[in-house]
Amino acid sequence: MKFIDVETPLAKVRVRLAGKGPAVLLFHINRQSSALYLELIERLTAHFTAVAMDYPSYGESEHVRETPSIADYASCGVAVLDALSQPDALVAGEAVGSAVAAALAARHPGRCAGLLMMNVPMMADRDAASGHIGAVRQAVASGSEDEDAFASVEAFLARNAKHAPIRPTLDWLRRVREGHRQCGSDCWQAADALLDFDLKATLAQVEAPATLLTGALSPFADFRSEVESRVKDLESIVLPNARFAIGWEKADEVAEQIGRLHIRAQGHPTVAR
Repeated sequence: MKFIDVETPLAKVRVRLAGKGPAVLLFHINRQSSALYLELIERLTAHFTAVAMDYPSYGESEHVRETPSIADYASCGVAVLDALSQPDALVAGEAVGSAVAAALAARHPGRCAGLLMMNVPMMADRDAASGHIGAVRQAVASGSEDEDAFASVEAFLARNAKHAPIRPTLDWLRRVREGHRQCGSDCWQAADALLDFDLKATLAQVEAPATLLTGALSPFADFRSEVESRVKDLESIVLPNARFAIGWEKADEVAEQIGRLHIRAQGHPTVAR
């Protein structure tokens, strides 16, 4: 694996790059970084070039003062593909990352060979989304993610199980904690961007073949049918015994589904070749 820095319209972003073959562009969860995709990157490298970008203000990327839009993050992804001379990519993301991936697919259809979304943060409306994000912020403010919460897997699950994998490890906790440190006071930029993003309309504009992966215990599982009703060519799969961070905990299954999506994309009429 190597790291490269790419100048984008917003800021210089850090990119993890590994493997050979068709590109897979990965977008991460809010308050984390591409480091949460290390296992998935490793599994993709046998057949694909894994391209994992840190959003501006996250991971090792430069910070920006103003909150970008979801479309801005997608444009950063296109800039990364341009820097790598990649005409298109399979585009994947989890939670907020799935919204960024969908935005890229809808706004830059020629650059998206296929779309894989994990735990799509579909909610009833803006008020519901604001309430969800507000509740998470309140939990953080009240100390649910202080140092004690990261002291052990058991302590973290006792306070944050809803937004954790089923079986987190200390290594996962370390990476999450480091992601929080890196984004600092800018940690909520991506979540705030989601509030002003019309996810429902964007999904209806996606023409590329798409796959939806939902953890059976995900906080967004109840809205899976909303996603299914909007995307034209969608394969929807529920992963049993899975909750959040399936890009980490279910890396084998996710890599397998990316491989299947690649095969579907080969004969898809809307994918430019």
